[in-house]
Amino acid sequence: EFEYLKVRVNLQTREAVLTAKEEKVQEESTVAITVAPTPPVPITVTPTPPVPTTVAPIPDVVSHFLVACGASNQACKGQSKMAHIDELHEVKCCSDTSKRRWKKSSTCVSALGRNVWGASKRGRRCFGVRNHASAEIVCAAVGARLCTEEELLVDCAAATGCGYDDDMIWSSTATKAPGGIFD
Repeated sequence: EFEYLKVRVNLQTREAVLTAKEEKVQEESTVAITVAPTPPVPITVTPTPPVPTTVAPIPDVVSHFLVACGASNQACKGQSKMAHIDELHEVKCCSDTSKRRWKKSSTCVSALGRNVWGASKRGRRCFGVRNHASAEIVCAAVGARLCTEEELLVDCAAATGCGYDDDMIWSSTATKAPGGIFD
């Protein structure tokens, strides 16, 4: 029993020693932290430079193009006139490259010194009577363009079918509106 008590006292002593050591470690590891207040950061506001208020000029909008006689052997021979883009006129298309079933006019070659092929229809379907925007779309759809006033007046697209030779045909030649400006 004496041994038992001795072991028990030793264990209690060790526990007391360990507890004391743990408390000492805790005391040593506890550190007081003092945080000094940070000074305020100065904020400087730089005014934004003014945004320029100039407005870019609006480009001229073309509202008139020339229409020209469909062939030089008709009553309208040599005539061209100004037409508003919303007017309806016949359509002939021109191409700078050869196209199957399109006509190349010898008078066009001699007058302009270059080849131009013309057409008034695709297959059996005539291009028709249209406003200017629609006429441009029709020609673009067949890989061509509207003829210029000059090309129409020298017969680059004459005698291409649909009976348009005595009609005023849309051209790609823009013109100034009444008053001398593009409106």
